[in-house]
Amino acid sequence: MLFNCSSCIVVYSAASQGHISLPATIPQDVELLRLHRNNFVRIDTFPLFPNLTELQLNENQLEAFPNLTNVGSTLTKLNLKKNKIRYVDPEVLGSLDVLETLYLEHNHLEHFPDIQEPGSSSLSLLNLDYNYLRDFPTFPNLGATLTSLSVGNNIIRTISDEHLGQLGNFVAKSNPLGSMPRFTHSHHCEPRKLQHSRGQRRRSSAAGNADVPEFGAELIGRRSRF
Repeated sequence: MLFNCSSCIVVYSAASQGHISLPATIPQDVELLRLHRNNFVRIDTFPLFPNLTELQLNENQLEAFPNLTNVGSTLTKLNLKKNKIRYVDPEVLGSLDVLETLYLEHNHLEHFPDIQEPGSSSLSLLNLDYNYLRDFPTFPNLGATLTSLSVGNNIIRTISDEHLGQLGNFVAKSNPLGSMPRFTHSHHCEPRKLQHSRGQRRRSSAAGNADVPEFGAELIGRRSRF
């Protein structure tokens, strides 16, 4: 166990140890939990850690979004990148009441849901790069708080700015896009680059569909970028 005295938080690390289930030695008062680079395939019920604010489960073998309902009232940052996640349960996602940052890049997602309850989201940053999304996600509820969204390197052909009134940072590079919305409601986004690279790079979908030529566009916030 590591104690980060400068931030006064309890940090527990069990990374790169080949775990297939949660170690029994995790302290109940943990606030930052590092479980990356293990061999978790499923987490059907995550235990209650009443102080947990950040969870790192990146670089595992997870096939579904873990059930984190028991830490939904405290968890603000979740890293799930570089797994094999194909499905996100909207009820589980909606149970993460105070989640602000979610990293899901390099997974196998073909769809990403909105939460079911309006006014219940705190999510501000969502990264969905390097998945297999064909349709741009629709966020009537998540869009109310989402300020940073990245969907680069997917298979998206059409993008809408509907329900994204708070968006300040947007990245959609390397998608087969025909055009980009203007995002005129956003004060912190501007078009920086419209790149067409037909024939230079190709990518196959997870479902084994034909290769899709990649080209796309990128809007990057004036103040920050991914």
